[in-house]
Amino acid sequence: STWGCFLFMFMWLIIQFVIVLFQLLPTTCFFNCSNNKFYPASYDEQSQVLTKFQAGKSVLEPTSFIEEENTLQTKTPRDIRVGRGSKMNLSCQCTAAVPIPINNKLTMEVPFGVCAANEVKIVSVSTGTGMTEDDVRMVVGNPLLVKWAKVSSHHFSDWEPRTDSPLLGTPGGDIVEFISMLDAFEHLTGARFSWWHCTGIMFELLRRTNKLTFYLATDALAMEVLGDYMGDPDLDLRPRPTYWRYWTQLFSLLRPEHNGCRILKGMLRDPGSYGIRDGLAQCAIIGFYSVLWDKSRLEGKKLRIVSLDPPTQGHAIIKLKSSEACMARGLAPLFKPKRGEFSMFVVHEDAVSLLRSELVSLMTRLHGRLDPTQFLNKMKSNGEKFLSVAMAEAAPGIPVYEVHLL
Repeated sequence: STWGCFLFMFMWLIIQFVIVLFQLLPTTCFFNCSNNKFYPASYDEQSQVLTKFQAGKSVLEPTSFIEEENTLQTKTPRDIRVGRGSKMNLSCQCTAAVPIPINNKLTMEVPFGVCAANEVKIVSVSTGTGMTEDDVRMVVGNPLLVKWAKVSSHHFSDWEPRTDSPLLGTPGGDIVEFISMLDAFEHLTGARFSWWHCTGIMFELLRRTNKLTFYLATDALAMEVLGDYMGDPDLDLRPRPTYWRYWTQLFSLLRPEHNGCRILKGMLRDPGSYGIRDGLAQCAIIGFYSVLWDKSRLEGKKLRIVSLDPPTQGHAIIKLKSSEACMARGLAPLFKPKRGEFSMFVVHEDAVSLLRSELVSLMTRLHGRLDPTQFLNKMKSNGEKFLSVAMAEAAPGIPVYEVHLL
């Protein structure tokens, strides 16, 4: 009928208006700790947006020159038009003096360090079919040549042997530790996070952390399936989707088959087996992509999506441990999951405890009534549960070794 068609069009317009409005509204939340509730708030009500050059009056972005438009974008209210190939002398007028060393080199934060480990101790935790102790010792090699990472600055990758890059490993990487933090908070407080809360907490974590990047893994197969579903074989998850496909793409990422990380896929398919509630992994995923696609904030630049090789059969599970002196300095050894003919699942149990302590510190600052010890113990318990399920599903029947770098 005419009235039916009119009503349908009216509702369609309302839905489109709401979609656009939600994308324009600030998505960050803050905690009101006095009565244990969450309230939406403008991000600028909490803090000033951080930049590496926030002291400068007129600051140039590192990637601000757009050759096609011949425009140099600055932090001033207007852009500067320049001719192609023009030579310029750039300077920064700072509100405070910046001391320049004699060698004219300024220090910068890098996620690497050095620890004097000269001994490798290998302990067999459980036997199985795969690598021998001699194989593990050969793969580790000379401990003096091991590369070390600053745990506070470095991201945690998924533990699977699907890359030959040196890494800090834990099942699922950073995003799964984030889910563990959310679960521990809900367990201790009885709260239940909404998608908006997860987005706000992700913003706050990225704003406060010293980590240079925050990690989420997928793989080529999941991207191919997702691309077919979205009708875009060349789909890139990093740019913000256009408003009409924003929610379609966001909700499609909550489907297990559209995620290449086996831990994350398992949490979406069967959350009970990991001891978390249904919807919590989805909440974390929405928080991740909501921040990534909010190009008005700098925090999203820390988010890192890594496409891994297809799953492969591992030959051993390696649990990396370092000396108390190295741990006290916040350093952990980087390890390659794939070396030559061998593929290894990599777990940095000691190092990930430092990440969990940082997450606990964040949440206890936002909610003063939490017991940090109970919070940390719950996250540790979650980590053991996640590892147990991951070992049963992805790495059954292979040997487990502890590798101590002393």
